[in-house]
Amino acid sequence: MAWDNFNLDLTFNLPQFGDRELYSKEYTWERPFERRKGKPKIVDFFLHVDSLEEDEKRTREFQVYFSRIIKQVNNSENPIFVSPGGIRREFPSVPEIETIPYQLATTGKILKSEAYKLCDILGGFNTEDQFRIHGAYLGQCTSEFASQLYGLIYAGIYWPDYCDKWENPIEEERTKSHRRLEYLLDSGQIQKSNIRLGIVFSKRNRRINEMVKQLCDKETEIYLRKRFLNHKNYGPISI
Repeated sequence: MAWDNFNLDLTFNLPQFGDRELYSKEYTWERPFERRKGKPKIVDFFLHVDSLEEDEKRTREFQVYFSRIIKQVNNSENPIFVSPGGIRREFPSVPEIETIPYQLATTGKILKSEAYKLCDILGGFNTEDQFRIHGAYLGQCTSEFASQLYGLIYAGIYWPDYCDKWENPIEEERTKSHRRLEYLLDSGQIQKSNIRLGIVFSKRNRRINEMVKQLCDKETEIYLRKRFLNHKNYGPISI
């Protein structure tokens, strides 16, 4: 991929308020992410799979979705939990990384220390690997994790999160992050990658945006209350 015409200046200004302790060491720790050659892996991420609202968990759609999740964990060659919640008790041997534990927000993104942990779990990053992200919610945490995973796999760079609850002095960095994602979507780089959505749960009225479209394929299953979508439904619709 050619990055010559795109600004990847990721200088990070440490916020002076809220959650700053999470970043005290993250941006002074630098070592290259290891690259792995050899046979590609098929990797399944299970992100926030049961971190849904209680009324959603009481629906038939959740029961079907969750049974599909359990089956996929059992069948996966390389399952990895991402802040899995209660499902961890059923699969204690599955490796796990954590999303950023913000006090005032929820995100699908991980700290840099967790990115190194993920690299170690996989034995290095390989652009030939196949990645599928399962969990909740569609267009939210699953998309956030996918964008950060793209940076690790294809650019070899950790792309920080800039929580929307924060204001200046990190507005410039947040703008860079948004511009970078726009570039990837406009040039179709997400769709050209090996990162796809698998079994996901959606909030109602969650619009299928460009990021979701590029992450979906014929194996994607989207569940929400009183409705199920497969790949034939993707298009300019609200769910």
